[in-house]
Amino acid sequence: MEALVKLLTLPLTKKQVESSMAVQSLKPRIDMMKARYGDDQAKIKRETNFLYEQAGVNPLAGCLPSIVTIPIFIGLYRSLTNVATEGLLDTQGFYWIPSLAGPTSINTRGTEWLFPFVDGAPASGWDNALPYLVLPVLLVACQYVSSSIISPPIDPNAENANTQRALYTFLPMMIGWFALNVPSGLGLYYLANTVMTTLIQVWLRKLGGADVQINELGPITKVGTGRRMGQAVSDDDVWKPSAAYQASIEADAAAAAAAAEAGAANAAAEIVRINPQLLGAGGLDPSKEAPQNIASFSEMLAKGFLPVNLSLPGLRVQNIDPPVLTVEQFLPGEVCDALRQAAQASGKMKVSGVGGTGDLKEDIRTSSTLAITKEVLADCPEIKPLLQQLLDRAVQLLGDELDTAALSGMQFVRPTAPTQLAPELPQIAHYLPGQHFLSHEDGFPSAIALDKGYQRRATLLIYLNDVLQGGQTQFDHLGFGVQPQRGKALLFFPSFSGGKSDARTLHTAEDAAEGAEKWVFQLWLCAGLPIRPKVDAAAMAAQQLAAQRKGGVSPQKPKRANKKKQR
Repeated sequence: MEALVKLLTLPLTKKQVESSMAVQSLKPRIDMMKARYGDDQAKIKRETNFLYEQAGVNPLAGCLPSIVTIPIFIGLYRSLTNVATEGLLDTQGFYWIPSLAGPTSINTRGTEWLFPFVDGAPASGWDNALPYLVLPVLLVACQYVSSSIISPPIDPNAENANTQRALYTFLPMMIGWFALNVPSGLGLYYLANTVMTTLIQVWLRKLGGADVQINELGPITKVGTGRRMGQAVSDDDVWKPSAAYQASIEADAAAAAAAAEAGAANAAAEIVRINPQLLGAGGLDPSKEAPQNIASFSEMLAKGFLPVNLSLPGLRVQNIDPPVLTVEQFLPGEVCDALRQAAQASGKMKVSGVGGTGDLKEDIRTSSTLAITKEVLADCPEIKPLLQQLLDRAVQLLGDELDTAALSGMQFVRPTAPTQLAPELPQIAHYLPGQHFLSHEDGFPSAIALDKGYQRRATLLIYLNDVLQGGQTQFDHLGFGVQPQRGKALLFFPSFSGGKSDARTLHTAEDAAEGAEKWVFQLWLCAGLPIRPKVDAAAMAAQQLAAQRKGGVSPQKPKRANKKKQR
């Protein structure tokens, strides 16, 4: 009968084992995911579900065979108990077992046939008890052997490692105890079930009977602290999702928006770098990457930050998340030279002096700056066609959402909708050796953004001259800098699509080498916030103080403890 049951349930058992083995094969990736996300259980759960979906694995597929066998066991238990109670098995034995109904009976329930001992012997006497004691001992031994063969090894670092060890130790003993309390016919059934189950499991797991199929996920690579498209960048192994990454982008963007509304910490603070060899060679070329990877990255940009034309010639990815992009020869050299000469000849360059101390060594920003206003264009009409060329290139990079028409009157038009991308008045900055812009974020703190009703969403820098040594725009948290080259553009995103500033884009500029100078065109692109809740003065002050303590720089009290210098 047991052999027939096993034969009928073999397809279900095979499916159960295949599902179990498929899940087990994903364990290294899941372990890496747990190490990466730490205590963020919600993200671990979401990413694990995406991983299962990506791999084509259903972790619940193995439950059905176990459920199917439960009614069979319950029915057999009741049948044997009933026939034993009626005395129909009293004379039915099995080899060394005198009766399949024993050792229990109507008069001896449970272990009354064994306990209490009388004069050092079981209640029923050794002659009667020994044949029935053999079966529980065999069951316990078979359970231990079966567990050692078919159970996966216990991960000593798992939170439930001790629970698993206790379960493997005491479960066979519990089954042995159970066998002492029921008719031996039921214990014999369970012994046969254990032996057949073990043999089937050995065939499926060890001898190739199971056909485990999962979708191709690619190799497990060393990818630093998060998702990426390149190769190894650190010594820490982490999980590399692909389709799962796409599926999680929208949730990450929503999380960032929620963080902006609540003033909470950034929910997507991972840093995803590219291969350092690629970085040293000028960055990752999207045209040479797999289309699905570029599509995923493009969607991440569109939903989490801003849409970008990744097919623009000369575009290189310097960092995945937060996105940092450069474009070689964004502006022709002659346009860069003309802008630089026009700014210099205007006579309107002013020392920035951001910080308000009046001390050029202590202020946050000490470069000279020309804000291109309507008055500047009236006095320097040669700048206007050069500016138009630059704005046309910006539209090619960022799309028609960039409202360059707002600059026709050279007045900043505050955006009122998240989809309205408006440029602030552009600037041309000039750095001499010793002049600086200390570490800062371009994005506004939440309270200031809410008060203004908009947030800076993108920073576009165009270097107007070559700086052979020094003068890099250094990203403090990302561990790399961009060397100024005439005509090169640098694009990054000071905030998320939800309006929360991205502290990961904190950036600094090295001094140009002695005898060198640095010219850069600066354009900040702004968008309206999704919502603008009312904020009282006290709440705004508290949020500003919290932002400063988090590591931002106060315009009134620059933090000299971090004397890094900025572009």
